[in-house]
Formats: sequence, structure tokens, C-alpha cells
Amino acid sequence: MTEAAVPLFVPPPPPAQLESPTDLLPLQQIPVAGPISPLAMTIAKVDHSGRIPALDVITSLNWTVGDHTHVSTSADAIIIRRATSGQSASTIDCRRQLFIPSGARTQFGLQASDRLLLVAAPRSAILRLHPITVVTSILTAYYSTQRDL
Repeated sequence: MTEAAVPLFVPPPPPAQLESPTDLLPLQQIPVAGPISPLAMTIAKVDHSGRIPALDVITSLNWTVGDHTHVSTSADAIIIRRATSGQSASTIDCRRQLFIPSGARTQFGLQASDRLLLVAAPRSAILRLHPITVVTSILTAYYSTQRDL
């Protein structure tokens, strides 16, 4: 078998560099970070068993796997705290999920795949879960007062 030699591919020389423009566009100013928020927030979806993934807020509250939590409700939120002795409690599982009892889910009409705004207040060690319907009504009221919307 005879093979023919193939010439080596040599890329063409790069084009001559263009002169850089003398007038550069101004760069956008990056805002200086404000004070650290006293709240940690995330949005989570309720699963078919009433659990929600909550790694970010659990971490901000210094809660860990195996901690016992107690659930109560207010007019606009489900409230979760660390359980004290004598309170009914559920345990933070190894997936760092929190359990919402069926009574609390029923009170707010929560179904599987509904979303919640989770608001952790580390200073008071409280986690508040707001149904998206509540958050939507709050934001709608706020934005209705804004002139530019």
C-alpha cells in the first residue's frame, strides 16, 4: 500500500489588530452591598407527603438533621420552631426537609406541588411559611401603589 504525504496544515496569520477605540463606553456601576439582611428566604414546593426542602433556611437557623420542630399557624403563615419538651414534633430528615402536618396544609389549602415562601428569622429562631397566594396578595397591594407600574 502506498500512501501519499499530506502537507502540514499551517493556519493563516492573524489579521492585523485594529486600533482600540479612544472613547470607551462607560461601565455600569455595581451597587455596594447593603447591610446583611436579618432574614433568609427561599421558595420551596410541597411534595406529596407534605415535606418541603429547606436546606438554606435550616442552615441559617442553625438547625440540623435530627432536630425536632413544632408547627403552629397564624392567619397568614405556618410557623415552625424548634420543639421544646412536651410539644408535638417532627424531625428534620437526612435530606434536610421539614414536615408540614396535614392540619396546617388543610388550613391553607396546600396541595402537592404548591409553592411556599420560606422566611427564616435567625435572631428569633423562627421559620414562617407563606403560601404563594398570600405573598401574591401582599405584592399586588404594594405594587398597586407604585406609579411606574
